[in-house]
Amino acid sequence: MRCLSSRYQRILLFAGLLSLTYEASQAQVMLDPNFGNSGIARFDFGGAYDDLEGLSVGSDGNIWAVGTGGTSNRFAVARLLPNGLFDNSFNGSGKLIISSSGGSPAVQALDDGKVMLGVPKFTQPRAFRAIRLNANGTFDSSFGIGGQGEIESPSQVYIRDLMIQPDNKILIGGYDIFSSDWNFMLTRFNADGSPDLSFGNNGRVVTAFNRPNLSNPDDFLQAIELQPDGKILVGGHTETFFSSTSFTPYTHALARYHPDGSLDTSFGNQGQSVLRFSNNAFDLEQVTDLKYLANDKILATSGSRSETALLQLNLDGSLDTSFGSNGRIVAPSNAPWKDPNAMLQDSQGRLLLANADSFSVSRLMPDGSLDTSFGNNGTFDIDVGASFRTDTTSLQWAPNGDLIVGGYSVVTANADSDWHIARLQIGPPAPTQTVSLTPTFDVKSIPGSTPSITDGETSLTAGLGFNAENPEERPILEFSIEGIPADATITAASLSLDPVVSSGSPRIEILGYAGDGLASLSDIDAAGEVLATTGAVNAGMPAIEAALDTSFIQSLLGESSHIGLRLRSLDLPLYVGFRSEESSFGLPPQLTLTYTISGGPADMNQDGFVDELDLAAWVAAYGQTAEGDANEDGETSGLDFLMWQSEYSQASSATSGVVAAPEPNTLALALLGATFAIATRRQPNHTKSKTKLL
Repeated sequence: MRCLSSRYQRILLFAGLLSLTYEASQAQVMLDPNFGNSGIARFDFGGAYDDLEGLSVGSDGNIWAVGTGGTSNRFAVARLLPNGLFDNSFNGSGKLIISSSGGSPAVQALDDGKVMLGVPKFTQPRAFRAIRLNANGTFDSSFGIGGQGEIESPSQVYIRDLMIQPDNKILIGGYDIFSSDWNFMLTRFNADGSPDLSFGNNGRVVTAFNRPNLSNPDDFLQAIELQPDGKILVGGHTETFFSSTSFTPYTHALARYHPDGSLDTSFGNQGQSVLRFSNNAFDLEQVTDLKYLANDKILATSGSRSETALLQLNLDGSLDTSFGSNGRIVAPSNAPWKDPNAMLQDSQGRLLLANADSFSVSRLMPDGSLDTSFGNNGTFDIDVGASFRTDTTSLQWAPNGDLIVGGYSVVTANADSDWHIARLQIGPPAPTQTVSLTPTFDVKSIPGSTPSITDGETSLTAGLGFNAENPEERPILEFSIEGIPADATITAASLSLDPVVSSGSPRIEILGYAGDGLASLSDIDAAGEVLATTGAVNAGMPAIEAALDTSFIQSLLGESSHIGLRLRSLDLPLYVGFRSEESSFGLPPQLTLTYTISGGPADMNQDGFVDELDLAAWVAAYGQTAEGDANEDGETSGLDFLMWQSEYSQASSATSGVVAAPEPNTLALALLGATFAIATRRQPNHTKSKTKLL
């Protein structure tokens, strides 16, 4: 094999350095229209209870899904192509039922196209099983015995998580009955599928959370997390004793082990931590997922009957009092995120949560507040047409940074359930972007009349009269524009209004001013500009849309995070109604903005923004006078790379949206692929070929 020249070595060095600091471009989240049916793949296995429980995405982009399916609630596995269609090379149909076993969420795609599964064995002798399948759905005979490794267990066997260690040993955890009560059970297999006899007792570790007044509580392991030092953290729930009732509710339970399976006594109380927050004996508190953070903290999702929360722990198992309120952030009662089953963290530290009781994903800032730039005020809801029940069970990154969402739904009571897999695009925004915004607003009624204002958690209704003689009686609206890049160019703006008019046909004047996000009657006297005047409006007409002057809105970008609008009548007094949510009383006001993004000199491929594709263009044109010449000095060189790097960093920090942590790094792969393509293309005795970067 020929050695690469120093020039290509420099390109590789640039690629390697950049792969360490890669931040994906910002964007609004949307369903991938080219995935499945308009972004969603929906299917089942023909059973009464088909529930998708876990996902894993391979480095090739193929999607593995596991759960319960078919008759008798058996272990089901499906393999989908990156476009959401079944991979028919897997078992001829893309689906496979593994007999004599219940479902579980334990799945891990392997780099060679194979998959590792954690499958409970219900027949005698019962066991925790590790099964490795080939890409075509056959059992991998080089693993265990006929593709299976087993560690026996005495009773019912429930598997809840699987994780592969850096040394390729396989951890599978769940729970089983020992001496009449349920206990945590953690098993470990060698890379060849044999039980790891150096771990615990012949490959298994059983943990009971015995405490005063409750010596045999039931304990259920739900999640496994590996620490960088090789220690193993697990979480779930255990029973808690209440003397005032015979009912024993669940409460958070965590344990940590050394790599050999022995309890790490530096964690919690001799290796165990039991955390209870509610005094309600009927609250079922539990840990549903765990994440080890880069700042050496431990984050846990926490759900119960009465409230949902996030817990952050120190490495010793104590609550991190610097996080939220004494280590805990409780979701407000009206928060969209509820009892999350799974979480991911992006490269900016924001959390993506898979919400129970809905097919939706919420995104939280590192401090636990909702990221309102994501979806609809922090949550992206996916409509699967189910009216009885939906549940989001798993989240995974695709290699290009898209988000793969798994769950299931039941359309009506006692109906067959379906598996759902959705693909959400979280990539760079289109050069032309349109956003629709709903406002916060305030009003004041006619002096001497009875105000018709109700202010609740989700709605505000206003009835008022307003005209030029009573300037203080004007609706005040404010819209957040903080998600629009400061260097964007507003190309169109319109305000949709659906007022209820009781008399007359008024013309409405729309004025704009710089808002602060707190719509208030004190804004009535704020300096503003006339942005539009509607024609005559009457009760019988549909909603109107007024085109606004974009220059004033443009002037606010980068200076104010909100645009304020106020309305007034240019005609006789009248009665008008607005509402902040859709109802028979009218539609909520809505501001729609369209804008373009200019990439600047470093936008080498002229697609409207500075991103990793421009760097690929630079690599392809290195040493030539082509589109990689950002500084227009007649040559594509390292100076153009430095210009790209500077503008790329500024663009990434100026916008707001999801920053995905691709696995593996898409940018690095693209650069390496492009670089080797160049090197091969320019070597002698090779046919020239054109490489298309996807």
